[in-house]
Amino acid sequence: MKKSFLKSHLCYLLLSSLILLLTLPIAFVSQPAFGSALNRTPVILDDDGSQDGMTAWVYILQNPKFEVKAMTISQGLAHPRIFGNNLMRMLARLGITGIPVAVGRETPLSGNNAFSDAFRADTDTFWTPFTNLPDQALETVDRRSAAQLLVDTINKSPKPVEILMTGSATNIAEALTLDPRITKKISRLQIMGGAVFIPGNLREHLDPILKQNQVSEFNIWTDPVAAQKVFSAGLPIYLTPLDATNQIGFTRADQAAWKATGTPESILASQFLNYALTKISGNDPLIPNPAWDLVAAINLSEPSFCPEIPLHIEVNTNGKPKVNQRQTVAIPNQPPNINVCLNPSLANLPFTSQELFSDKAKP
Repeated sequence: MKKSFLKSHLCYLLLSSLILLLTLPIAFVSQPAFGSALNRTPVILDDDGSQDGMTAWVYILQNPKFEVKAMTISQGLAHPRIFGNNLMRMLARLGITGIPVAVGRETPLSGNNAFSDAFRADTDTFWTPFTNLPDQALETVDRRSAAQLLVDTINKSPKPVEILMTGSATNIAEALTLDPRITKKISRLQIMGGAVFIPGNLREHLDPILKQNQVSEFNIWTDPVAAQKVFSAGLPIYLTPLDATNQIGFTRADQAAWKATGTPESILASQFLNYALTKISGNDPLIPNPAWDLVAAINLSEPSFCPEIPLHIEVNTNGKPKVNQRQTVAIPNQPPNINVCLNPSLANLPFTSQELFSDKAKP
């Protein structure tokens, strides 16, 4: 009986060990976080403190394809110093630490183009009461300038870096001046800006002279010298202009779905969209909001979203303010310097706009 017991016990141990060994590879494969962390693309986020820019940022922050290495605030819609402190509180709300944030200069590289104060007021308050932030941040703004943080982050990265630029080109242009060699370590510069073959949006400016300009777009107009410097630097640029963003609209159904997704990022994105639909689209259910910068972020994440067309784009740094100053112009019969998205489509994606922050949109 003793031998029989030992034999049975030995068989049991062997069988148990075999089952354990067979399950080990499956258990290892079922841990995607480690493997995906090795393959995540390093990305830097640069924006001028816009509501749609922050929507784009939270989309990238929760996107497992990317590892956000730094954030920089450029002059434009926001006052960088004010917005930098509010951004730190936004990160605290999301429970995110360890990403350096730096602010850029308060003025463009050249000229004095600026948004109307009326446009900047809601940005200064971080769109209160549509959004709410904790009283205290978990970290402080980096002491380096935005340009210096860009240079340091790019040079430190063991892999080429992608950049999502959804405001003025001021910070990127200054970084190129500090260290022109960084062009070799930037694998993609995704820009939201310009209007190539359609009217611009400067006509929405409150200045009676500037609003006569029917062709220029705000992000490029704010610092055209910086934009031209970036466009001519030999970078791999992918442009998402108004031609593309005007074809995509987000609605109250999207806002409700993002809120229902229930993640910190999706809830905050729903609040940004609520602001946009209420204040920008006039609370008209028939007028969706383009969320311009979010479209550029989707373009960065999803290669199938929009076919790219190579064009040669220049910025008109002269011209008359009320005619064509700061226009992005496609020059025919010239070597292409920018890949341009003209016809994006959500139908090209395996998920819907309402699922943008859900697991269905994550690889």
